[in-house]
Amino acid sequence: MGGTKLQPLAAIKTCVTSIEIRTTNVAPIIAEYQTFVDKFLRIPLELKELYSKRLRFISITQEIIDKVIEGNDTLSSFLSIDIPDDWTEFGTDPFLYVRKKLIADPGSEGWWGWLVVLRDQNALIGNSGYKGPPGDNAVEIGYEVSKSLRGMGLATEIAAVLVDHAFTFSEVLHVLAHTLAEENASCNVLRKCGFHFVKEIDDPEDGKIWQWRIDRDVVAV
Repeated sequence: MGGTKLQPLAAIKTCVTSIEIRTTNVAPIIAEYQTFVDKFLRIPLELKELYSKRLRFISITQEIIDKVIEGNDTLSSFLSIDIPDDWTEFGTDPFLYVRKKLIADPGSEGWWGWLVVLRDQNALIGNSGYKGPPGDNAVEIGYEVSKSLRGMGLATEIAAVLVDHAFTFSEVLHVLAHTLAEENASCNVLRKCGFHFVKEIDDPEDGKIWQWRIDRDVVAV
């Protein structure tokens, strides 16, 4: 993962650059063509994707993280999607964290971030995913939706996809989620997806939070 492949036209680039250039007037044309190929004809290789009725999910790779850090324009060109300015509230810090995890364990790809694309607009509307590979037969989910698109049931759709995908792995028996220790929209999203309240936790970083859980046998019913 994280590599790239070239479209068939890249073969032309290889042939052209192997020819000895005898006329100086041709060199700028070749250079311009090479720039075009490198910029526009490189596409992500074997991206992992998930789909729901309205959404497309793209598993975050190290290469995608590099594009996120470079900026929205670079990421937009790389994935061929539209990217509004408000697609994430948390900046690049979560992506830098995930990159460290992927470097340490490349095989954990798919257990971290999934970019969320609204299919009918081909627009990035948020970030989602898991907080690492399964441990003690459980994974934890998290998600965010662009402020301008909240209240449309998208968060519920995202959470449902993450739960369904997690349970395709036999070692996952439980899916966890955490919210602020108060009734809010996130609590309603989790209840709609079948989660039940477990307990209140005093987290050293986030303070008091509520833990929620859904079990494999509940989904199977």
